[in-house]
This record gives sequence, C-alpha cells and structure tokens, in this order.
Amino acid sequence: ELQGKALVDAVGDKANSGSIIMINGSPTDPNAADFKAGAHSAIDGKLKIGKEYDTPNWDPNNANQEAAAAITAIGAPNVVGVYSANDGMAAGISTALKAANLSVPLTGQDAQLDAVQRILAGTQTMSIYKPFKPETDAAATMAVTFAQGKPLDAKLVPVTVTNGSGNKVQADLITPIVLTKDNIKTTVVADGLYTVQQICTPDYAAACSAAGLT
Repeated sequence: ELQGKALVDAVGDKANSGSIIMINGSPTDPNAADFKAGAHSAIDGKLKIGKEYDTPNWDPNNANQEAAAAITAIGAPNVVGVYSANDGMAAGISTALKAANLSVPLTGQDAQLDAVQRILAGTQTMSIYKPFKPETDAAATMAVTFAQGKPLDAKLVPVTVTNGSGNKVQADLITPIVLTKDNIKTTVVADGLYTVQQICTPDYAAACSAAGLT
C-alpha cells in the first residue's frame, strides 16, 4: 500500500496522460499476493494500468523483459510510471527504462544497497525500508523470554493478528518506512544498515553530495 501511494504521489498530475506498468512478485509466493493487493488498494482508480505481470521467482531478468515488452506495447511516451514489487526487479526494470530513454517514477522494496544508490541517482523513486534493528531486538527478546519459560509481556506483543492459517497470533508489528532521497541519512545510515562510504562510491559521489550524504 505504501508503494502504491508513493507511486500515485510521484506520478502526480501526469496520471491522466498515460499508463503505468505493474510488475508484481512471484505467483508462487504468498507475500507477493499481499504486496500486489496492497498496491492495488492505493493505485486502482487513480492510475491507469497499461500492463501487469506476475514475475516468476522475482527474477530481475524476467522483470527487465516484462518492462521492455510493456514499454513497446504501450509506447514509451505513454508510460508515466512503473510499480516494482521489490528492489531486485527494480534493477532490471531501470535498465529497460534507460534503454527506452524513459525517466519515470519507479518503486521498490527492501532498501537494498543498489536501490539506495538508484534513489540517489534518480533512477528509482523510493523503496520500502523495514527497520531491521527494532525487528531483531524484538525477536531476540521474545526468544529469550520463551527460552526462560516466561509469558510474553504485553509490551512485547501489543497487538494480535490473524496469520495465514487463520490462527490468532500475538505480535509486535514494526512500521515500515518509505525510503526516499530525503531520508536516507536518517534511516538506513542512522540505523547502521549502510555506511556513507558503502553508499557513496565514486559513481554516486555527486548525488551523495547533493543529498547531504558526506
């Protein structure tokens, strides 16, 4: 849903002048179906979908071929944005966009290092960052509590959710973050996921400087 909202916002007033391409994850992965449904909940009725694919194995090469075929079918001037369900596929899609001389909004997910660099370079619009440290801290605390034979404190599991099997499960849900050029420093860098040196290789030095990553 966050990806879809970000794409709608990025396309903006060009929404009525063309179509987007949707490249979803693997049809055999239940997560992909959830991401697809979430994206559609934000996109449907706001952006016209020209072509949509479910991509076997989340494969970047498949995503590249799908994007290239969609651009040909729709016509490059008529493409106003691309939804990619994750950063791996966004890498393949960005190559197809470059080959077509297209610069349009492109989504992603997982905050991969190469995606952070594409965001800085302007060839990817956003990614979804799931803060790993709070996730691992919560999971570790739960594991230790269970190992000690103690019940989970309500502060550790503030919500109850229904899992894929229909069972009620106590949980701590960490809020995902829309990663953009404006918050790289305060998210993935501040959290220690990547250093500025890892991100700002020579090819991205100018973009890093412009974004205040020095």
